[in-house]
Amino acid sequence: MLVRFYSTLREKKGKSVEINTEYINIKSLIDLLGISNYILDNNNLLAGTMILVNGKNISHLNGLDTIVQNSDSIDFFPPAAGG
Repeated sequence: MLVRFYSTLREKKGKSVEINTEYINIKSLIDLLGISNYILDNNNLLAGTMILVNGKNISHLNGLDTIVQNSDSIDFFPPAAGG
């Protein structure tokens, strides 16, 4: 699967990475990628975080329990900061 990172995650993880795994949920993928401390707080998404699976926000799917597979593309947008 193609995993793309945006904003501050891109600075830490690079633009994208290919992962080969059969079925995995988003929470496990976050752990595998080592980005939980950037987008999770007590196993909940930080406010402003957006994760898309094939262009669909996981909040409209199964949340962190959304299952992804090799044919999917996942986009991680961390909370935005600024002012």
